[in-house]
Amino acid sequence: MTWCKRHIHKLILLSCFLGYVWVFINYSFLPTYLSNQSICIFKNITNLPCPSCGITRAIILFLMGNFVGSIEMNPLGVLMLLIIFITPFFVLYDMIKKKELVLKSYQTINNFFSQKKVAIPFFAFVIINWVWNIYKHL
Repeated sequence: MTWCKRHIHKLILLSCFLGYVWVFINYSFLPTYLSNQSICIFKNITNLPCPSCGITRAIILFLMGNFVGSIEMNPLGVLMLLIIFITPFFVLYDMIKKKELVLKSYQTINNFFSQKKVAIPFFAFVIINWVWNIYKHL
């Protein structure tokens, strides 16, 4: 059994937990967070927003009920919110039923995005989103 297979549930739950903590910290200190200060290494070095810039703010806007503002901030935020919300349920199901749904889902998603007909449009979307972030001066 590979290391990843043995520890995938722990890694995923830890990642989701850290995501919850990150959103909670930023939600709690929202006025400070919306200032021009950034902890993004990419932005601090290049003075440009990274492709994922605004995801945390998009999640916070979504949680506050501002769905349009969330999508305008960064549409990837809604996707990330769904992932960190739904994934722990899959992990718990796996652990209770002793299944490998998470690992099989990971492999399926990996295979799906390995296809050029999927990867190219997805990366095009990320690049378009990045250009939009630059245009919005995030």
